Amino acid sequence: MCLRIKEVCKKTGLTDKAVRLYINNELIYPDFQEGYNGRKNYNFSEDDVSLLKKIALLRRYNFSIQTIKEMLDDNDCIAEVLENHLLNTKQTLVESSMVLTNLNNAQNNSVSNIDELCDVLSQNLEPDEFDFMNTINDAWNKIKNKIPLLISVIALGVVIAIILLV
Repeated sequence: MCLRIKEVCKKTGLTDKAVRLYINNELIYPDFQEGYNGRKNYNFSEDDVSLLKKIALLRRYNFSIQTIKEMLDDNDCIAEVLENHLLNTKQTLVESSMVLTNLNNAQNNSVSNIDELCDVLSQNLEPDEFDFMNTINDAWNKIKNKIPLLISVIALGVVIAIILLV
């Protein structure tokens, strides 16, 4: 069964623009026929609709289009992508929580102009916390790809030690 883009939008809750964006970014490959005016007339399968629903769900969880494409192209990267996304989401949550606290403090101080607002907000900045989180994330990102190599070296050392002891 072939569905037109309008029907797909109804089934997925996506806009025409979003569906076309996912096609242009090669997340989905529906069949198409080019019209006389150069516009493509897409024909979607039920599998296409299912994939679009999955893409929409991942987008609601703030996965980027590029990240979704990586996961669609290579299932082996999903664990790493999920871990990175989780770390980034946690950092965003910490930053958003601090912003919310600072905005509440500004509101409680009844600021009446932009100068007062900026004064109140600048007093509540905690840049060291962000620098610390960024340092931790950067360090983790540098070493996590080397863990398999480290495990291999340790395993090799254990094998050599066993051979020498026997």
